[in-house]
Amino acid sequence: MATKAAKTTKAAAPRTVILENVGPIPRMEINVRPSGITRLVAPNGSGKSLALEAVSTALKGSGKVPLRDQTKRGVVDAFGAKITLGGTCRHTGEVQVEHLEGRLDIGALIDPRLKSPAAADAARIKALVYLTGVKADATLFQKHQAFEDWNKIVDPESVKTEDLVEMARRIKADYDSAARQAEAEAEREEGHANGMGVPEDLDLSAPSDAAELAKEYDSARDILTRLHSSQQEYQRAKLTADTAQQQLDKLLSEETQPLEEATKEYEAALAARDSVDEAIKKTESRLAEWKKKRGEVVSRIDVLHERIRSQGTRQSAIDLSTKLVDDFKALSPVEDQAIVEAQAVVDTARQQVEQGAVIRQAIKTSEKAAEHRTLASKARDRAGRLRDAGRATDEVLSNAIHSNLLRIESDGKSARLVTETDRGKSTPYHELSAGERGAIAIDIAADHVGEHGILVISQEVFEGLDHDNRMKIEAKAVERNVAILTAEASQEEDAKFEVRGVE
Repeated sequence: MATKAAKTTKAAAPRTVILENVGPIPRMEINVRPSGITRLVAPNGSGKSLALEAVSTALKGSGKVPLRDQTKRGVVDAFGAKITLGGTCRHTGEVQVEHLEGRLDIGALIDPRLKSPAAADAARIKALVYLTGVKADATLFQKHQAFEDWNKIVDPESVKTEDLVEMARRIKADYDSAARQAEAEAEREEGHANGMGVPEDLDLSAPSDAAELAKEYDSARDILTRLHSSQQEYQRAKLTADTAQQQLDKLLSEETQPLEEATKEYEAALAARDSVDEAIKKTESRLAEWKKKRGEVVSRIDVLHERIRSQGTRQSAIDLSTKLVDDFKALSPVEDQAIVEAQAVVDTARQQVEQGAVIRQAIKTSEKAAEHRTLASKARDRAGRLRDAGRATDEVLSNAIHSNLLRIESDGKSARLVTETDRGKSTPYHELSAGERGAIAIDIAADHVGEHGILVISQEVFEGLDHDNRMKIEAKAVERNVAILTAEASQEEDAKFEVRGVE
């Protein structure tokens, strides 16, 4: 923190400035009024601005003043502070005000002679910093909570300057650059998220579990398979039944000897055979005849036996055919509509399986997009914090100038000076009249140089003030009991160097 300037005491040094052999001035005494405006009036080129510079140099204790041509020694004696001009420029004496270069001249606060309001305010801020004596120190910014990520953002080269305003500009530029990078990152992440769009007509809440959907699909497919199998089995059974019915019809249509009669005849044949065998035993004489008879009977037996066997086979065929026909009649046909409905269930299940895969992928995509949007949001937040940190440089400058009358606010692009007036709490300082700006400048400067302090307004600025604004500045200087030294060109080229008050 810069040490605040010590104020002059009321027992001020003599109010006379003596210049000898300074530039084009051989000798001049300037009786400065105790308060208010003192004008040096002379033609252009007579050394008025040089005289103002000489007074400033004497009071601030630094700088050089040119010696008059063809002279070996010169003197500037300003209220007890003396400069001896020769081979070297020696400063003696003290004034109880700590001055820095440019600190005496409040003209830049009134009108820095720049057309751009933003550029003019930048010059005014610099003048305020010089006036208050605050040195360019990076710790002024580092200790502010907005710059907690200082080491990551600020280029070490940015703080290598003796100009606090320039340092603030560079720091703000570093933070703005980092903010733009964060904003670009946010746009990239948002672009990634937008590129992962999920179809609007896709219901992400629909069933999508792969195992469950596969189970439902397999179940529907099994039902359809069983229906197809049942239908095929029915067709095969129908074909078999039709064949059996045809066989049955054929068998039943054949004329056959009743089984009972065949059985009785078979039994009778057996008895006859036995009788023949007995007869053979009884009579050999009739053997040949009986053998023949026996052969006939045996042949008949074979025929009858075959007939009986055939009859049994036929009956079995009839029974089997009848059973097949009856079994078929017990079957219920599989309706085509059932097949259609089962197929529809299978198709729906398959579509759900496919849709489930789409939904699962969409959910993953949506989650990934959400991650990108989260990153984008964080990047935007970071960009906002960085922008705020950049604007905080204005706050640091405002704190540095220690003024209740002026503060620094950003208009989004530049640091601007504002003040509170009847027109608003943040009235642009640039929009005030020159007289209003001058009054504020004197109030600020007087707080630092104290009563009987000396301020300077350059000739260029003073000549740009109209009468009303000059009188406002005069009144404020008298009110604050400070002297203002300025200069004005004489309208007469051969006029002498004069010291006047304000008119």
